[in-house]
Amino acid sequence: MTRIIAVTSQKGGVGKTTTAINLAASLARLGHKILIVDCDPQGGAGSHGSLKSSAGHGMIQILRRECEPSDTITPLFDDKVFGCVIGSKTPADLIYFESRAADGGLPPLIKALAPGFDYLVIDAPVGSSTTIKAILEVADEMLLTVNCKAATVKTLPDFIRLAQWLRTEVNPRLKLAGIAVTMYRDDDHSEKKILDHFRAKLPRGLFLETIIPFDPNLEMASIRSVPALMVSSARETARRYLDMAVEIKQREGELENGAALDLGDLIAEEISERHPEEGRPDDDSDRTNFRNRRTEDILASMCDQANLIGAVIADRTGLPLAIHNLKGGSADTIAAMAPELGKTLEKAAVYMDQPKANNISIDLDSGDRLVLRTFSIDTTRFFLVGLCPQTIDPAGEMVLAATRLTEELA
Repeated sequence: MTRIIAVTSQKGGVGKTTTAINLAASLARLGHKILIVDCDPQGGAGSHGSLKSSAGHGMIQILRRECEPSDTITPLFDDKVFGCVIGSKTPADLIYFESRAADGGLPPLIKALAPGFDYLVIDAPVGSSTTIKAILEVADEMLLTVNCKAATVKTLPDFIRLAQWLRTEVNPRLKLAGIAVTMYRDDDHSEKKILDHFRAKLPRGLFLETIIPFDPNLEMASIRSVPALMVSSARETARRYLDMAVEIKQREGELENGAALDLGDLIAEEISERHPEEGRPDDDSDRTNFRNRRTEDILASMCDQANLIGAVIADRTGLPLAIHNLKGGSADTIAAMAPELGKTLEKAAVYMDQPKANNISIDLDSGDRLVLRTFSIDTTRFFLVGLCPQTIDPAGEMVLAATRLTEELA
């Protein structure tokens, strides 16, 4: 029976298409016959191998009954890897493709391509769309590709909610093959910290053990329209993709038995929006885990005493670690500003001959004021940011709150 793996991402530039191509090539090395299906209007997978010359015969033409499914399948790198593209990509064609995804025409087409193959690896479009819904309606597994950037942390929950909804309402068979970390730089402190955050806060086993490193040689493979294993300088990364394929196959035993991590378990409270009245249990297992009752009490007291509209604690990457009285979008925006404001503090320490700069205040056009205070725990710098009317000066209460946070969590 053909297994359908949808390779997805919630944002662009994370290596989704590269992962789809190299996962397919790796599964072929394990003895399977693979069809890569390019469902991304950006045309990532369709630019590889001989697919580039078959743009006139693709899924759009099948949907329009201009050809048969077998007419669109093209051999790629060897006799075990084949490809199928969307087809011609005029604006009218892409609108038509999206409309057919919306009216239910895409899932039967994907099924019609499956006979004769062990795996269909679908290069899905980025983000959420009717095409994503149609693909996951027919997929057996979803492989989510991410990189370790602050923007990933901020956008991941929405995509997981979509997958959870699809599993509940559309496709109860849909399982998570895993979350694949790609383009990882192990010498980048911020990326390491975000990866540690993921592993500490999300359910065990959610992420694949195999991590794909940043490798400039993959660009050469892309230029040559081949997988990494066909470029000698990228062989080490090719080995990582083979390890990923083996790991996914090992997990498939769990997927078949229903023992794999349920999509309903994915929304960990550390990355989800929660209403203040829901609360969170105390957690002493991580001394720099800001999402606990003690931290919430400190933020609430600070806001009450200083008449702040709301407050957020962020790390040096702009990752919101704790929020009080601010909705998700506002909190993300304010937290994203924190690193840039922190750089301003560092410059102020130089220009004003201050040994240690700790706070800054900026008046906003809306009549509000943004006040930032830095504090450190075990040499790691954090940002406490408050939002208040311009008539308010909360500096004193923020100093007290930063001191209390340091004492509680250090």
